[in-house]
Amino acid sequence: MVDYAQKITVNACTFEAWEGEGLLGVVSAYLNRTPYGFITDVSVKPESKGKGIAKNLVRNCIDAAQNEYGLCGLKLEVYLENRQALNLYKTLGFIVHSKRDQVLEMILNFRGESK
Repeated sequence: MVDYAQKITVNACTFEAWEGEGLLGVVSAYLNRTPYGFITDVSVKPESKGKGIAKNLVRNCIDAAQNEYGLCGLKLEVYLENRQALNLYKTLGFIVHSKRDQVLEMILNFRGESK
């Protein structure tokens, strides 16, 4: 776990939502990979869910990946049973790219490519 935390700290970008001193949600993504970045984590505190926090954070990540990093798109993985997250990603334009067991790989292409 320590190695993973260090990897995230060094290589990932984070997008955070705060209220006062409390962290409400975070999105972590590797935006240093080309041509596609990878969203590795979307987390929102249970009591803050349903307020659009995850949607706004993922939108911020998409904006940075496209406009600051010049990537072709973003990928992520989501469990098939996680309907709330799956619906969020579809709303933001992600499409299912592949399926492995109960995990879907989703992709959002910024330039209309289909990979």
